Amino acid sequence: MEKTKIITYQIDYINPTERSNPTASYIPGFRGQDQLNIYTYDYVYKTKDNLTGTNPWGVEVAVNKNNIVIEINDRVKIPRDGYVISGNSKGKDFIDNNIELGQTITYDIKTMKLSVSIDKIHTTLYTLNRKISQIKQRVKKANNDILLYNRDEVTKQLNEINVLFNKIKKLQKNQEEFDAINKQILNKIDMIYILTTPCNFIESRGVWYRPHEQSLKELQETLEVMKRCNLNTLYVEAFYNGSIIGKSNITTTSKDVIDYKDSKHNDDYLKALIDEAHKLNIEVHAWVENFFVGENVSFDKNYPDYFRMVNYDYSTIQGDGTNNHEVVENGFIFLDPANPKVQKYVLSIYQELLTNYDLDGLHIDYVRYPNGNLNIETSNGYSNYAMTEFKKKYGYNSNEDVRKLVLDAKINKQWTEYRCSKITSFVSKVHMLVKSIKPNCKISMAVVPETEYAIANKMQDWVKWVKRKWIDITLPMAYYFGTSEIIKATHSLVKFNGLNAFSYTGISPNYEHARSINNAYQIEACINSKSQGYAIFQLEDLLHNIERQNVLIQGNNRYKSINPHRSFNELYEAYKKELELKTKYFKINNIASFNQFLSMLDKTTSIEDVSNLIKDYQKQAKSDLDKNSFISFKTLNQLFLKTIGISKYQEANTKKMSYNRKGKKEYIWKLKF
Repeated sequence: MEKTKIITYQIDYINPTERSNPTASYIPGFRGQDQLNIYTYDYVYKTKDNLTGTNPWGVEVAVNKNNIVIEINDRVKIPRDGYVISGNSKGKDFIDNNIELGQTITYDIKTMKLSVSIDKIHTTLYTLNRKISQIKQRVKKANNDILLYNRDEVTKQLNEINVLFNKIKKLQKNQEEFDAINKQILNKIDMIYILTTPCNFIESRGVWYRPHEQSLKELQETLEVMKRCNLNTLYVEAFYNGSIIGKSNITTTSKDVIDYKDSKHNDDYLKALIDEAHKLNIEVHAWVENFFVGENVSFDKNYPDYFRMVNYDYSTIQGDGTNNHEVVENGFIFLDPANPKVQKYVLSIYQELLTNYDLDGLHIDYVRYPNGNLNIETSNGYSNYAMTEFKKKYGYNSNEDVRKLVLDAKINKQWTEYRCSKITSFVSKVHMLVKSIKPNCKISMAVVPETEYAIANKMQDWVKWVKRKWIDITLPMAYYFGTSEIIKATHSLVKFNGLNAFSYTGISPNYEHARSINNAYQIEACINSKSQGYAIFQLEDLLHNIERQNVLIQGNNRYKSINPHRSFNELYEAYKKELELKTKYFKINNIASFNQFLSMLDKTTSIEDVSNLIKDYQKQAKSDLDKNSFISFKTLNQLFLKTIGISKYQEANTKKMSYNRKGKKEYIWKLKF
């Protein structure tokens, strides 16, 4: 075996501040690009939860008072007598490749050097011992929570882990065998983790997808992967780069599916997709990109000049249009949300989609202004129409220059309010359009989780839209490496939405070099934070990766689920099926009473009766069931009752909307240039 060795790495800053690390003065935790920093317990800018305050785009290591690594995650608490090592990009790579649990680490304040003591045997055994203990606790909790999983397989894997761990502890000289057994144990721990993930029978399991199939056979193969993974919702990119993936009298068909051949569906990709997906009980939601209509390198639309977004510097594309990826949305082309003709044009495309296709939902994305509005010099929205209307609305002289006016903080705030109002007005029209054509079609939106940032930078006041009941489903784009920010975003979303909207968290677990099990980690973070579902960006990352598919099939998606926004009867059947399977594991003190409840449940049909029966019996169930069984029963009930509560609330609002819109056809447009 290789003896202990020491490796060193240059520390950038210890307890960085705005003054000591000016290049990162605007970054949370003052941790800049490629940096590796140290944060001690007395760090003046630590959070009230003893976190470093850094953003989630990195990795952190907690080291205790004995200089032993005790935790590695995207965010960790600073130990009282220890410190945290926090790395971004190159700093993160060093941590990922060299630091493990149980290692001894020290640092020198004078030389600013981090020293990592690598002892292969000690570190491996320490890590395994800790992970085995954690996975056994997880299995115990899964049993207490009465999760539905393969108990025999998990018991078998645990027994094999015990045998292998006893064997590896005796190996001191054979490096190859030592490494092989270590890998076997870690793989079995991963398998147990996957098998014991939560799996709800009422849960939205979605994926975003940009289509590219050229035949019905290819399309069916794609959908078959979704079916195999028990995914029930497809957010298909249906209006992007100014084109749609179906047939249109208003715009062009997307280049990605223009050559789609399918005589059964008249070569109409979207029609075929919906038809085939519905056969597999997969919902199709048209993912539309509103005001974002393409990139300068491939832009082919002949819009009138007054349709284009105009920036502070008079340009009509974002950034300089080069391949410089450090500029957010560089080369992107947006339409002007303030112009009523632009809004009418976009809405006419949605009217066409809703009228011609049997869509389950309209998923609005890019319902905002471009990035860049935190800085006046990169801000946008300065079309002649917008500036003229703004000056008139707020009482400024028609000869004044808005670009100069907004240099005043008060006027700049008005400028933000004005642009926000334009996006909000558009969303209101989308809501009325959808509900007037397809009352049961769900409106969902992909939004920035940080609400204040969304308003200040993108003019996206989505909180207001949910409160006004225009949105049925919200999907915050919680695209992070780890789980801490996903948990935070989901908790905030669920609390805010209440009964106004369903909460499905958007995640991106399959970033470059991510392990397949990251799907299980991130989905579990959503569900345990009370999200009613999730959507993975993107399906393409699953299609040709069997390992990732198996994580879903064996883990979170091992049973089929029904979307929470489906009909009451469907939800009711799913609830009863899950309850029936869990009942096998309940420890029942009063069988007669519990059976009476089940019998009454079978005879109850209305939402009100079912809700009242469950609520009434739950009081009795506390004595009829043992503690763990009762908690599991109560948790299942809470999910079901909240789901039907949102459905009932939205149904009432839809009926009211339909009544108010009766006979009106204000949102039917055919705009000619």
